[in-house]
Amino acid sequence: MHDQNHKTTSLQRHLSFSLSGILIGMLCSFLIMSIGRLCFIHSFTYEAVAKTLHTEVFLNFVEKCVLFDVKYAAQAFLPALVGAFFLSFRPYLRRLYAKIFWLLNLTGFLYVLLFTVINYYYYLTYSRIIDVFFFSFLKEDPIATLKTLYQDYPLLQGSIALVLATIAYMWIFPRLQTKLADRLYIPKSGFKKICFVFCLTALYVLAIRGSLGTFPLRQNSSQVSSDPLVNLSVPNGPAAFHWARGWAKQQAIIPEISLAKLQDDYAFLNVKIDENSLYDPLLFTTAKNEFLESNPPDIVISVQESMSTHMSLYDDEQKRDLLGRLRPHIKEDIFFNNFLSEGNGTMDSLIRMLLSTPDLNLSTSTQGGRDYVTNALRPFKEKGYKIVFVTGCQGSWRDMSNYFLRIGVDEIYEENTLKRLYPDATSFAWGVDDEYMWRGVLKVLREKHQSPLLILTLSISNHPPFRVAANVEPKTIALTEEELKRFPYPNTATLFATFRYANDQLGAFISEIKKDETLSKRTFLAVTGDHNMRGIGYDAHPDEMALGHAVPFYMYIPNAYRDHDSINYDPKHWGSQKDIFATVAAHTLSEGRMYTFGCDLLGNDKDCKFPYAYNNNAAVPWDGNYVCNIAEGFDFKALKLTGKNDLRAYTDPKLDAAQAPLCQKAEALSVLQRDLYFYQAKKGPMLKK
Repeated sequence: MHDQNHKTTSLQRHLSFSLSGILIGMLCSFLIMSIGRLCFIHSFTYEAVAKTLHTEVFLNFVEKCVLFDVKYAAQAFLPALVGAFFLSFRPYLRRLYAKIFWLLNLTGFLYVLLFTVINYYYYLTYSRIIDVFFFSFLKEDPIATLKTLYQDYPLLQGSIALVLATIAYMWIFPRLQTKLADRLYIPKSGFKKICFVFCLTALYVLAIRGSLGTFPLRQNSSQVSSDPLVNLSVPNGPAAFHWARGWAKQQAIIPEISLAKLQDDYAFLNVKIDENSLYDPLLFTTAKNEFLESNPPDIVISVQESMSTHMSLYDDEQKRDLLGRLRPHIKEDIFFNNFLSEGNGTMDSLIRMLLSTPDLNLSTSTQGGRDYVTNALRPFKEKGYKIVFVTGCQGSWRDMSNYFLRIGVDEIYEENTLKRLYPDATSFAWGVDDEYMWRGVLKVLREKHQSPLLILTLSISNHPPFRVAANVEPKTIALTEEELKRFPYPNTATLFATFRYANDQLGAFISEIKKDETLSKRTFLAVTGDHNMRGIGYDAHPDEMALGHAVPFYMYIPNAYRDHDSINYDPKHWGSQKDIFATVAAHTLSEGRMYTFGCDLLGNDKDCKFPYAYNNNAAVPWDGNYVCNIAEGFDFKALKLTGKNDLRAYTDPKLDAAQAPLCQKAEALSVLQRDLYFYQAKKGPMLKK
């Protein structure tokens, strides 16, 4: 009995010691992060945050700040919690825990304190919270990075202050711990004790998750306002470091690329270059057009989430309408069904379209600080265009808003902006529904503006989890059993209904443009999908190599501009996203200059340097005779295309390299594009802050 009582007393002391220590550590960490944020706001974002007072934005701001601080306070002391659990089963283990707790406590405290301070001075130096550049000394010039730290951070004074703060914390902590441990109630009975520990563990897990919703508290959760300064004030230092570390892990290794290697890449494409003409083969110059000079149009280039050509093949105007109000515009205007996405994911395609760089993590990597020659926004900026980005999703996704502002975008409308403009906006886990995104675009177009507009959009509604907006009556989409087998989703009918909703809202927007007497005369529209629908199982269907990467491309050109232009439109012509900005520039800019791998799809094919539709896994020559296997895991070089609208191919006979000569060129383009990116990522100029 004495031994049992001793064990119980020992366990009671262990629970009291552990719980009191972790609670005090978390409380101190919470206070450090909160005080750090107040200092951050006072120094950098006070005016922006002050504007939100007495609004719902401010309440949301405070809520998210508290949740972030609780989450990372809990994370800081997670090792202490794990140690308390696993070292609780034997008296000697409990004694060991009591001896090493000071180290776990100190580690958690320093983690919070250091990154709170670092985040403050990092922003002071670079005008942004901790990001992947924090890790640049591991991959780039460490001496230069350390010099920057020494020049911009008060290392000596800061180190002294941190040492003093740590001494004070370690002196006062055990005294507070003892007082709290004496006052804590710990159940004595075994069952109650188990329930007590279980409940505390559940609360701790909830604190680390930070949310009871679909997603845990994460980087997207920091978007509470349309003002980026308010959003920058939400995360604490440990949160910013955690995100930066995650993005850093995703970065590809950037090798050194020599001029000789680039010369070899070009030589394979029958192009000679030297050090002074490195990018000359990519130069694309548009024709002089006096009408364009006097009447620069507004332009909308839209990227639609999962606007899949394959999905559209299931459309039947009478029995299964998947296009809605988009249908008449496809029939009336320029529409390429034989078209490939350049990337195979949203950011993959966006970055390739905007910068011709094959790095889907560019917006969150140290390489994102470079100014790439192939920036497709540059020729429009040079012609005086104001560039606006409108999206229904959160601007913090992959740091999209901040990065786009750095590469030339002037203004951002994202989820929070649209919710402020349209309080009735319906939304879901990934953002605001497309209807309200298009309302935002119309608002920008209709507002009086001195400079011509280039509006980039990214829709979000047609993204899993699929559902139709609450204020929309979903259309019944009838599917056969065979069709249902192709889609690995629990509610395929809803998937198709969401696809129809996105197409219908796009069609409604185009109709509004055409009905508006002013907009219809001055607005160019260009629309494509970011990538094909996910998970349809192309690995088992080699004949669908082209179809598996196919997205449509739609264009509307006002009549007045067509009358003053030369347009050669063939709906059977193949193209890809590398050609979008070249095509748009060719018919909107007079004597515009850009560096691109793309071609004018409405121009003369003889002027095209890379005459094939290109995806990083597949390519198709302009005439569509065959599809090339560039990176897929299939045992053939090319397949003969049927020439039908479904884009499928003959699997037998397979074509060899001699029968499909452009396949090697497409592979060479992939290598050239990659190496030019690596070269610029190492040696290109830095973007201006």
